[in-house]
Amino acid sequence: GEKVMHFVAGLPRAGATALISLLAQNPRMYGAPLSGLCGIFAGVYANWDKNETHIEMPNPEAKRRILSAMLHSYHKTERSVILDKNRQWVMHVALLESLLERPIKFIIPVRPIPEILASFEALRRKTPLELTIADEGIGEGTTIAGRAQYFAGPGGAMGLAYNGLKDAVTAGYLDRMLFVDYNKLMSAPKMQLKRIYEFLEEPYFEHNFGN
Repeated sequence: GEKVMHFVAGLPRAGATALISLLAQNPRMYGAPLSGLCGIFAGVYANWDKNETHIEMPNPEAKRRILSAMLHSYHKTERSVILDKNRQWVMHVALLESLLERPIKFIIPVRPIPEILASFEALRRKTPLELTIADEGIGEGTTIAGRAQYFAGPGGAMGLAYNGLKDAVTAGYLDRMLFVDYNKLMSAPKMQLKRIYEFLEEPYFEHNFGN
């Protein structure tokens, strides 16, 4: 049957992964909380015109076919709704809409910025033996303030996501997005899920919040 793909973007440490596994309880929905699709898609898009043959003989029809096929064939599932999560999808709204020939829908988990930064710190304390991206990025002797600045900076996980979102909103795509507040999701999940089902135009499904 006809499958539809929706996109999950938003801020890091804001509950996107938990939300997707919750939605995947619904037999209609296939959740991909960790998917390489966006990276591969963006890579092909960026490199297509750098190919020597394509420089001499641009082939926009083939480019369109390949990019479109990636969206339609990456996930192998019988389920009719696919949720693919990558914070970088918001950078490609116009391209995705051109390929899918419809307005796309984004679920955008958000959370207050100080909480996100605190959550990164908590994660680091929980796994003291693992070198975090921030430690690697900044080098020896990082501090809490330094790490916060790193995550919030233009190249950091939170900064990248935040700037990408801001850009998509500025570009006029706010109506494609449903913002889901992390704290509301945790305290009143049913209410937030009802909002999500309405937004996706899907029949409501009774979820089990126990696990």
